[in-house]
Amino acid sequence: MKLKNDDVFKIYAFVLILAGMISLIGFGTTQRIFCTKDEFGTVDCYSQVLWMEILPVWKEQKLENVESVNIETNCFTKGTTNTERCAKNVLVIKATSSEMVIGPFFLNEITILQAQKQVQRILNEPITMVNYSGKNLANMILGNIFVTVPCLTLGIMLARGDKRK
Repeated sequence: MKLKNDDVFKIYAFVLILAGMISLIGFGTTQRIFCTKDEFGTVDCYSQVLWMEILPVWKEQKLENVESVNIETNCFTKGTTNTERCAKNVLVIKATSSEMVIGPFFLNEITILQAQKQVQRILNEPITMVNYSGKNLANMILGNIFVTVPCLTLGIMLARGDKRK
């Protein structure tokens, strides 16, 4: 089966539009951590992944009676060079009976460290609420400008084809 040029362009258009939509979701997701302290000093934390800080992507996690917060190291192997790389980019909030592990939506070690400091503040200081949104704004903006917009624009242009004939 031989494809005509129009068919090839439509396949490229579909792939580019799909890549643009996936990158829009990927670059737009953020992780929010919200902790409260009651009058007895008990700390409860909630975590939710949001898209563009507006729409919930999936169900909120809740952890009651928080006792500590730690940063753990995550190691992975790069496929092309087969080298192992490690980063301290996993936040573990521990309670009396369970724990909440947060990692994939914190894009670097700096945002993880900021989140740890915020949760540590409510555990150690006399404050009653902490709201932390872990987003890497540079990645969100630059990713959408340099990946999402070009993919969607080129995909739509290819899908429409040349209508001047």
